[in-house]
Amino acid sequence: MTDQNSQFFAILTAIGEAKQANADALGVPWTFSQMGVGDANGADPVPSRTQTSLINERRRAPLNQLKVDPENLNIIIAEQVIPPDVGGWWIREIGLYDTDGDLVAVANCAPSFKPLLSQGTGKTQVVRLNIIVTSTANVQLKIDPSVVLATREWVTEELAKQDFKHSVLAATTAAITLSGVQTIDGIVLTAGARVLVKNQAAAKDNGLYQVVAGGLWTRCADADTTAKVTPGMLVLVEKGTLNGDSAWQLVTDSPITLGTSGLSFEMAFGRTGVAASTYRSVTVDKYGRVVSAANPTTAAGYGLTDVYTMVQIDTAMALKAPLASPTFTGIPAGPTAAAGTNTTQLATTAFVAALGALKANLASPTFTGVPACPTAAPGSNTAQLANTAFVQAAIAALVASSPAALDTLNELAAALGNDPNFATTITNLLALKAPLESPIFTGSPQTPTPQQFDADTSIATTEFVQRALGSLPGDPILVSANITLVNAQAGNLFLNTDTWQITLPSLAVTPNGSAFHFLFMKEGGSLKGSGTETIQGISAANSYTAYRGEKVTVVKRNNAWYLGGGGLGAEAFLANIGTNGYQKLASGLIVQWGRALVPLSVATANMDTVFPMLFPNACLSVVASTGLNTSNYDNNANFRTDKQSVSIGTPSASGFDAQVFIENNVNDQRVMNWHAVGY
Repeated sequence: MTDQNSQFFAILTAIGEAKQANADALGVPWTFSQMGVGDANGADPVPSRTQTSLINERRRAPLNQLKVDPENLNIIIAEQVIPPDVGGWWIREIGLYDTDGDLVAVANCAPSFKPLLSQGTGKTQVVRLNIIVTSTANVQLKIDPSVVLATREWVTEELAKQDFKHSVLAATTAAITLSGVQTIDGIVLTAGARVLVKNQAAAKDNGLYQVVAGGLWTRCADADTTAKVTPGMLVLVEKGTLNGDSAWQLVTDSPITLGTSGLSFEMAFGRTGVAASTYRSVTVDKYGRVVSAANPTTAAGYGLTDVYTMVQIDTAMALKAPLASPTFTGIPAGPTAAAGTNTTQLATTAFVAALGALKANLASPTFTGVPACPTAAPGSNTAQLANTAFVQAAIAALVASSPAALDTLNELAAALGNDPNFATTITNLLALKAPLESPIFTGSPQTPTPQQFDADTSIATTEFVQRALGSLPGDPILVSANITLVNAQAGNLFLNTDTWQITLPSLAVTPNGSAFHFLFMKEGGSLKGSGTETIQGISAANSYTAYRGEKVTVVKRNNAWYLGGGGLGAEAFLANIGTNGYQKLASGLIVQWGRALVPLSVATANMDTVFPMLFPNACLSVVASTGLNTSNYDNNANFRTDKQSVSIGTPSASGFDAQVFIENNVNDQRVMNWHAVGY
């Protein structure tokens, strides 16, 4: 008989202990699904680890809630709600079942009668079972929301986790003491009033609070845990001189830990203090609200700094003389007209004074400036003055008759001007010249480098020779964005560091024989012909996509691009050889393989598998089989009578889902082997 000495507790059954150990050792997920209640045939039951069923089960139904105790991470809380129309019996024993239908935990409880509505009373009964496990890491906390009932406590907690909170009476405008009854933003608070606290010196103390008369305020029930305070949380303010009829949003980013993380609130909409009116200048905040407004009447009021004010213009106009019959002050000045000018231009005193000074004496005149005279006819030999034009024409005629005469004239002029014994000077100058035929130069003679594909009698420089031999004209060029090449870049090596597209120059402007070299550091980089021009490889196409590590050379010949190359780098054949591994092939295909142990003592098992590497594009095919985890299949004759198979879902680029079915000898260790192909 139940009395004050009775003990009530919950334990794992032997099956439950074994499944927990299997889950911890192999990492196999363990899922609870149903709860049963019974009356134990009127007895006071004592839970036993050897139980495989309840003494007298009255009801079994799916779980309404399954969660980890937030206060103790090694306790799992399972809950079932019994509706009012179910009952008519006592509840003395409770059982927890997993997805395999096995009783994995059992408990006794103080007797509780569950009445039926037909008995004149009814109630919704909540049965909760706490199970201690070594680790919750491998326990899947899943329930079916379509078959469960929600308790008022659960509904209240879930609603409290929503971002939109119940409104508050007022919001703070400065830091306050979080205790007692006080006045906030002009509103006299009473006990139980909700307040948005947003201006505390320690931002971790901000949040939603409830006023406590004569004591410390408490956080509101819908914002008193970390799970209920999330980024974007919105709350409306009902009253207040400054904050009334406004909405405030939590702008702190996740992760948020209540009481530790600083909480920052900003007004989403509400009053800004700007009266309703028409304004010519306004200031708008990041939420689109007008936070200040004005009606300026001056350029400065509009913020204009590159215009003249009325006062500045009036001051400048006062300094000007009228266009007709002006009256000047001070000593007005003007430009002096050129000598001999005879127009309406004003004459300065300098113009008048120069009229007499510009005349020269007829006999032995002394000229100033640059005097000029008529140019004599070519070949004249008289007393007529020779101007510079006559002399230049005579020299040009001499040079035209003998091209070497110009050097001779220059050297003679230097000799006559600097050395009385000019014959010796001329001899020395000639010694510095190389003969016209088969000259031998000294020093480092230089000449312009011909175009890359010239084939004529031009002198070839060392630069031209190195380029013709295939040497690169400079350092490799790093490609870090989509680019279009020009023909002058022929001969260079381009390093494509990512999936960039390189467009070749137009064939029409590129000489035959031009070669461009490429090394692709990442799969997906590509070459493209200009416009619709094609690249000739195995087949003609407008573009070519390379593999990672591929070396390619493109050459123009016969007005077309031809693709060659140095082959693939080692990274195109990367492999990971092991029980679970992969091998890349030159074609782009990737082969992967692996094996996994099937859990013991199960007739069916989920074998969700992740590939050793992610297929870059897609998995094309997966083949899987199951067998025994032994190298001697004939060791036991029963092995050959086993029925086993594997069902595979459609694979993704990262893995596939499989189900293994075993009908006989479920205690033998099985293994699933698989093989996948993709690209």
